[in-house]
Amino acid sequence: MPRKELDGRTALVTGGTRGIGRATAQLLAEAGASVLLTGRDERAARAAAEAVTAASGVPATGLVLDLADPGSVDALLDRVAEQHPDLDILVANAGIMGTGQLGGIPAAEVRAVVEVNVLGTFAVLQGAARIMIPRGSGSIVLLTSLVAARGVPGMAAYAASKGAIAAMTLSAAEELSPQGIRVNAVAPGLVETEMLSPSPREVLDAEAARTPLGRLGTPEDIASAVLFLAGDGASFITGHILAVDGGLLA
Repeated sequence: MPRKELDGRTALVTGGTRGIGRATAQLLAEAGASVLLTGRDERAARAAAEAVTAASGVPATGLVLDLADPGSVDALLDRVAEQHPDLDILVANAGIMGTGQLGGIPAAEVRAVVEVNVLGTFAVLQGAARIMIPRGSGSIVLLTSLVAARGVPGMAAYAASKGAIAAMTLSAAEELSPQGIRVNAVAPGLVETEMLSPSPREVLDAEAARTPLGRLGTPEDIASAVLFLAGDGASFITGHILAVDGGLLA
């Protein structure tokens, strides 16, 4: 059997029970990586891991992670450091939306978006780096968003959090490159996931029509970009934010 690109490697994918995270976990496993995927619900995380294992033939493990709870983040990172000191890949995908006009979005919701998307992502990035640094290698891919570079009404809080992740990517890449660790980000455009389900169909169709490629993205579109940045084909790429948006920001 031919060797797969990621054979023998271990990958941690946060928010891996659905959408982009689930598709990413699947593609990484199909490429040979042993995947640790997280979800806020233990049953959902276990079910997703079992499905990835069945489809890929490569073991996947479901773990519980609530980015809003520092104790949950610490517990996950302690477990990964103890049981998987060979961690090769981190995909920091988990996050929450948070929408509302500037005059109406509650301050508590803004704080929740920042706590999960910014502080939670930073903590996972920091923990993964601590595991990777002694080994002198690793690949980290963070998920930012098209809205970090494009104004969208009603999404100021979410856009701010994703802009912070973009900035985090650039600084972490500079800091960790001497340690042999690459840090990149993927910035999806509009993707057909549950996160978009509250949006009226006519709004989504209009956005698809405005997109040069004429459609919305799929989770697999984004997962393919993550797989590329995580793998050896991107071995000379770090500090890069890859827009996967059908050409909207071209």
